[in-house]
Amino acid sequence: MGILDEYTDTSRFLNLASAKENEIKKAKDYTRPKTVDTTTYLNRYSKEVIRDLMLHDWFTFSTVNLCANTYARPKFTILSKNAKSIKEWNTFFDEMSKYGTNTSLRRLRAELKRDAVGFGSGFLEYVYDTTGQYILDLKRVDASIIEHARDKKGKLILDSFGMSIGYVLHLGLDKDPLSKGDEIPFIYKDIIHMLNGDIFLKPDRIAEFPLYKLGNDTEAIGLVEPAIVQAQRRMKLETAEVNALWIRGTSPLFTYVGDPTHEPTPQMMEDAVDAITELRHSQAMAFPYYNKVDSVKVEMDGSMKDVMSSLMFGQAGAAGAPMPFVTSQGEATNRSTLATQKENFELNMQSFIDNFDEDWNNQVMKKVALVNGFQDAVIISEKISLGDKLEFSQRISSYLLNGLMSKKEARETLFKHEEFERDDSSYEKELKEKEEKDKEMLENTRKQNQLNSQVAKTDDSAKIENKTNKNLQKNNLINDTGLDKK
Repeated sequence: MGILDEYTDTSRFLNLASAKENEIKKAKDYTRPKTVDTTTYLNRYSKEVIRDLMLHDWFTFSTVNLCANTYARPKFTILSKNAKSIKEWNTFFDEMSKYGTNTSLRRLRAELKRDAVGFGSGFLEYVYDTTGQYILDLKRVDASIIEHARDKKGKLILDSFGMSIGYVLHLGLDKDPLSKGDEIPFIYKDIIHMLNGDIFLKPDRIAEFPLYKLGNDTEAIGLVEPAIVQAQRRMKLETAEVNALWIRGTSPLFTYVGDPTHEPTPQMMEDAVDAITELRHSQAMAFPYYNKVDSVKVEMDGSMKDVMSSLMFGQAGAAGAPMPFVTSQGEATNRSTLATQKENFELNMQSFIDNFDEDWNNQVMKKVALVNGFQDAVIISEKISLGDKLEFSQRISSYLLNGLMSKKEARETLFKHEEFERDDSSYEKELKEKEEKDKEMLENTRKQNQLNSQVAKTDDSAKIENKTNKNLQKNNLINDTGLDKK
């Protein structure tokens, strides 16, 4: 990695941060870490190779598509201590499309994640107003044409703190003449390697969202590059197999012309060849002389399919994705093994999601809040779940019935894993109405029970009084007749 000290004796370094950020950084002095890794990974595949694979290889595209969609699947929420601040942030993100590309915050984050899966990092540009005092837009930068600034030997150039000095965007010879980029600092002008059509971008203008950081803590790697060798070998085998099928896929026809008593003439041989050639396009043929048509049995090499299958497993394994998920076919995979693969895939994706949120909050949310004067806020993604929906609903129902989870907890869990439109106000209103109806019903039941109790007491008193009257009548009858109890 090209440290500035290798090119110049001066200790002057240009601070490329904004004025407001400089005020924050002045609070404490920061020295260059002693453990800065100066290694540059030179023998890597170019982004053009990765881009071509994603465009032209079905398996690579399917793998990236699966991982990127799963990565971007969870919904997210803006959280802040101040409720008015959340409205302010929502307005900012809603109005981004007025100034730059017509996209939403959800789409922007999803595209950055797709770039990270394919190329190792997603890149975002902060777009300021004409005064340079406010950030108005967040624009995605094509990850296939941007890289950290390097010298002519291909080594990364770091500043005095071990950080990249900026980025080079390869727009090509037919670049937009208005895309001038940022001015290269004077002390780096003769160091940075740039070609016609390249522009320089300051590090404070770009936010980077890496998938995997390499050992030097500057370069990143995605899910395509580790398996490029396997992808290229499989594509060559596929081409070879298709060519073999084209040449020998159908059994070649041949014919016996003549017999021991009828020796064929050259004309008879030529007519026979014409006849069996025509047989490939028609269902009938006839010979005016002795012929016997037969075919050569052709068997394809079965080991080729085994090798291609092994290469596909390697490519899917490098991405941490189960093979059945990539191919969408019923693979001969043990159910228990597939469940373990799905669990590992889910854990990998959750790790990516957590890291992205952390990078987003540390870079985008803090910077926009600082520059635009917003209240601090964060974006938190919900947990990802790839489990069966029926199994999930049965498990939640079981928790509710056994008193292990409240209705509120069940509802919050439901919204984290299901694509339902949330309406808390209506829910709270219905819940309150239900509580009032339950109270009313409970009160009516209490009154009815009280009334029934009074009625029961009245009936018992009437029965006792009736029985007493009967006994009196009986005693009077006995006294009047002079009969005893016997």
